[in-house]
Amino acid sequence: MRQGSIGFLVLLLAGFAAHPAAAQDPRDAALAALAREHPKTAIGAALIRGGKVAWSGVAGAQDGKQPATRDTLFNVASLTKPVSAEVVMRLVQAGKVGLDEPIADVWMDPDVAGDPRARRLTPRLALSHQSGFPNWRPQNQRLAFVRDPGTGFGYSGEGYELVARFVQRKLRTDFEDLAEANVFRPLGLANIGYTWRPWMVGRIAIPANGNGFPGTTGPRAIGHWVAADDIYVTVGDYAAFVAAVARGDGLSPELAAERLRSQVAAPGCAKQVPGCPDSVGMALGWQVMTFGRRRLAVHEGGDPGVTALAYFDPDSRDGALVFLSGEGDAPLAMRVIGAVDPQSLVLAGYRAMLKSRAP
Repeated sequence: MRQGSIGFLVLLLAGFAAHPAAAQDPRDAALAALAREHPKTAIGAALIRGGKVAWSGVAGAQDGKQPATRDTLFNVASLTKPVSAEVVMRLVQAGKVGLDEPIADVWMDPDVAGDPRARRLTPRLALSHQSGFPNWRPQNQRLAFVRDPGTGFGYSGEGYELVARFVQRKLRTDFEDLAEANVFRPLGLANIGYTWRPWMVGRIAIPANGNGFPGTTGPRAIGHWVAADDIYVTVGDYAAFVAAVARGDGLSPELAAERLRSQVAAPGCAKQVPGCPDSVGMALGWQVMTFGRRRLAVHEGGDPGVTALAYFDPDSRDGALVFLSGEGDAPLAMRVIGAVDPQSLVLAGYRAMLKSRAP
């Protein structure tokens, strides 16, 4: 859909409001229109301005039987990683963990414990995807280095699992409890969890495919958390989390700046075309893109039936997020961003990356 067509639809729908006081927010109307096009998809979005949540909305189908609401819990796939990184960063701020301390001094995955390269691993390298591990170890096979730690970017969920188990072992506290004490409670996040909780009953958005709603295993059993994937959260709680990160809550100005400093170059456009970021790097839990004098901290997540994206400008503290659970994909996510945050650099960057990869 061409940019601007959503806005026209919003104006059209708003014109039918029965009374000015009952007029629907244009962004809510836009989400509702997109949900009608994708009846098997739950759509959530939020807008952040100046480090505060300015708007959030949810539309579509939660599970094929009931509508998605603000209480709906989305699986946000790899958007789990910024949350886990925040847990580690706040432990660094508290002086309980060193960003550059050797993980092997406390614990190391048995599969690589005998490899001398394991001595190089630190929380900084794990959080910036420089662990040297693959994304995930092959099923029923041992974990092994695919490159030397600290020698380049290599997206790795295994690196996040390593650093989470390191802080758990060092502090003798379950990682979920560390997240609760250091991030969830301080930020007032009551609708987020790595694993199953009784309050999740009847609230989970179920992924869909072309054959309908296939069902899902849902959150993992308590104690079986994964630091890199599959956290469940409402749009409102994740938006509050992003706003807090944009404000630098809980960290000194120096550590907050370090969190968003590019640690290693990451892939960007295949060839430079208008709209491409000037540079792409991996910081600590967030990817950082530069567009001239502007920066964006970005992270995305994707699993079967799940698409998620969150971003913010560290200087203006403006940002947005979009969650899809169902048949949505990246093009639909961009349509949501076009309706919610139409001037976002994410839109131009997404289109430019597609063009850069075209033959």
